[in-house]
Amino acid sequence: MPLFLLPLLGWGKSLFDAALTFFSRPPGSYIGIAIAFALSLWWFGQHEFNKGHLAAVVEAQNAAKPIIAKQGEITREVVTKYVTVKAQDEAKTIIRIKEVPIHVTEKADAACTLPLGFVRVFNDAAHGPVPPAAAGTDDAPSGVALSEVAQAAVQNSGEYDLLAAQMMALQDWVRLQQKANP
Repeated sequence: MPLFLLPLLGWGKSLFDAALTFFSRPPGSYIGIAIAFALSLWWFGQHEFNKGHLAAVVEAQNAAKPIIAKQGEITREVVTKYVTVKAQDEAKTIIRIKEVPIHVTEKADAACTLPLGFVRVFNDAAHGPVPPAAAGTDDAPSGVALSEVAQAAVQNSGEYDLLAAQMMALQDWVRLQQKANP
């Protein structure tokens, strides 16, 4: 509780008078001066610390600005390159899908009966576990045309190419970021 509030309390008046008497005479006045000096020294030290801390923060921010700018430039370059490669891969996939009917004709569809077992394994490779044989035995015809399988294979390869390009772009980004900020 602050000393200036003690006189407002009935019991604090005698305590306040005792403190005032103590600090007005030589041993108490020396102690009062020492306390005032210690508080002033503490305040000055705190002020200088805050000033130095602020200067260090500003210096660190100024040092980080060119690094952040370089990292942003690297990100833009890598993303631009990736977007270009992605567009090229998507265009190639679309062209390949359009070529499926040219290379896998209706005659080839009619000549090649795909067994149900093949379709299950093909779907498993692309999507997950093989479902149980509810539709028939593995040797039974599946009713899936060869051209549909070719189209699915082209789409899967196109997705693989996109993921590979994305992974290479990410690896480039990490490598260039490490060079920019060793």
